[in-house]
Amino acid sequence: MTPTEVLERYNTYAVVGATQNKEKFGYKIFKTLQDYGKKPFPVNPRYDRINEDTCFLSISELPEKPEVVVAVVPPRATDKLIEECKDEGINIIWLQPGTYNDATLQKCNEAGIEAIYDVCIMVELKEM
Repeated sequence: MTPTEVLERYNTYAVVGATQNKEKFGYKIFKTLQDYGKKPFPVNPRYDRINEDTCFLSISELPEKPEVVVAVVPPRATDKLIEECKDEGINIIWLQPGTYNDATLQKCNEAGIEAIYDVCIMVELKEM
């Protein structure tokens, strides 16, 4: 599936690595998804809220299963995230630049999770 197809087809996203810091990509991605009419859930155990939205400790605590998980964390944390996606039955993960390496992509493949990578979700949204 192409990045554009993912964005056109799916509306519910988990942004893992969301942050309150408005200068960081975790915040910008969460906010951009909201601005484009998507339903993002922020996931970060460091925060209770991002703006007015409840921030969740993990994907398993979300009130509904996201269709897509957006990784905004370092590769070492992305590997754990892939396992969590597999356990929760989530089949698509968007790996933001800097969140993955070759081993991460191999792990996605082994887990049967489609990885969208080499593209920024914010850039793709703005080009639609």
